[in-house]
Amino acid sequence: MRDIRVAAAIAWSVLVLLLGLGPAAAEKRVALVIGNGVYKSASKLTNPTNDAKAIAGMLQVAGFDTVELYENLGIRELRRAISNFSAAARDADMAIVYYSGHGIEVDGVNYLIPIDAVLETDGDVTYETFSLDNLLKVLEPVKRLRLVMLDACRDNPFARSMKRSVGTRSVGRGLAAIEPTSVNTLIGFAAKAGSYALDGEGVNSPYATAVLNNVATPGLDLRIAFGRVRDEVLKSTMNKQEPFVYGSLGGSNISIVDAPAASNTGTIPPSQAPVPSVDRAAQAWAATKDTTSPAILEDFIKHFGSTVYGSMARARLQELRAAAPKPPDKVAVAAPTVRSGAQDGVKGPYGAIAYSPGNGTYGSALQYANRPLAEQQAMRECGKSDCQIAAWFFNSCGALATDSDGAWGADYNNDEQRARALAQARCAKEGGANCKIVYSICSQ
Repeated sequence: MRDIRVAAAIAWSVLVLLLGLGPAAAEKRVALVIGNGVYKSASKLTNPTNDAKAIAGMLQVAGFDTVELYENLGIRELRRAISNFSAAARDADMAIVYYSGHGIEVDGVNYLIPIDAVLETDGDVTYETFSLDNLLKVLEPVKRLRLVMLDACRDNPFARSMKRSVGTRSVGRGLAAIEPTSVNTLIGFAAKAGSYALDGEGVNSPYATAVLNNVATPGLDLRIAFGRVRDEVLKSTMNKQEPFVYGSLGGSNISIVDAPAASNTGTIPPSQAPVPSVDRAAQAWAATKDTTSPAILEDFIKHFGSTVYGSMARARLQELRAAAPKPPDKVAVAAPTVRSGAQDGVKGPYGAIAYSPGNGTYGSALQYANRPLAEQQAMRECGKSDCQIAAWFFNSCGALATDSDGAWGADYNNDEQRARALAQARCAKEGGANCKIVYSICSQ
């Protein structure tokens, strides 16, 4: 656990004094934030830890009494974290739980998946995961607002490979619809029941980005805030992902941050009270400042370049570029068919597979010192203008599956047979009726 203690708390105190923001007197507000991305038996997710850090920062800036942040939890750690949080929530007026990672629905029940889950059969779900129903029970003593946000509706590799012990047992696509039994409870799904959420290509997922932009708007009722979240995600994903909210609240206005107090010029309507851009920049920078990815820093600069954090990001980017090794000189001759980095004297843990959908050819590379070198060699070996990287992997195995109708898929896993199965599943998802493995390779 990392209890978020940042200088933004001081900035928040200043805002309270200047703008009259803050919760009602003596109101206790607590939050639990979890980001699971480094799965041991499934492909890793890029954004959950970034999302968790940013959401935790937002809630800390919003003045929550306790913000408990956890990253990459196994089942024991997940159970312990929720158990610890139950003590904080027991006498709270407002409790928020945000979870980003894999989730699964089995027989209409939703489960959060820890990073050490294997889930070989549907019978393992009860023992290797944590049910949403049990999480909601932890929040029952909370007095005024119970809010759960789940960015856990992603395309799930566990659902594809899991063996069914009972023929009639269903394992759903995405998460199942849920109706809370407790009053004053809202459950926000990143994608509506039965559909997938996108991890996104930016610093944060589309859902986390929309939550950061809207949910902590001072004075804005949560029902309107989540309506704006829905609209923003639909727009950013070109209508591919639609968030959904389950549950209901009473007739009074309920917001995460109270509206500004009245002044000589009158009150600011909740619908017109935006979160200051510096707050959003601070939240994003808290999730970005330790990255070693130039692409992430470039994306941050694109969105927040005009703030003081933009200057910090540019300095960090310059520092990374200065420390980066120089690329090898280009050779103006046809590259030999070299699949092993060891033959070039740069042996390492990275591998890659490239594929040409138009020509059906592929290229591969293994044991390279870094990802760009592995991808470069795989593309050279593929040798066609429409070649693209199908999969890259680190100390693991990659596989490529194709179908005679043009469908194809690639994936990776620590186990070669599992990588082959995942590649066939991805090919089938693209419409392949008879997907077969054409190639697999291990960089271990």
